[in-house]
Amino acid sequence: MPDSLTSIIRKNFKLLRAARGFTQEKLAERTGLSKNYIAEIETGRKYPAKEKFEIFAAALGVEPWMLIYPRLDSWLDAERRSDPGVMEVLERIVPPSTPNREFYLRLGEFVRENTAAERPKPDKPSR
Repeated sequence: MPDSLTSIIRKNFKLLRAARGFTQEKLAERTGLSKNYIAEIETGRKYPAKEKFEIFAAALGVEPWMLIYPRLDSWLDAERRSDPGVMEVLERIVPPSTPNREFYLRLGEFVRENTAAERPKPDKPSR
């Protein structure tokens, strides 16, 4: 069953905020909105009004669509698990002229580091 839009937004807000290294308080300062409002979005108790998406996206340095992209975490995780490293993949697909390129690369690295415990251990070669 697909995730609800509220669930997607909740996950992506947390992921993007954490990747930026922002606390809820810091994001509240950058947006001019309350920490409680941000906490309610991240827990799924509130859904941001349409005009708030652009405010959040600007504060996080991302495009508004990233806040509602259904599989942002899964996509980054799949890229991390691919044969080349996540950073190599992201460097290939995020052109140098892309605004906020460094953020996208840091986001990929953040996901890689924070899902390291979930990675299966490579099999040891038999002798």
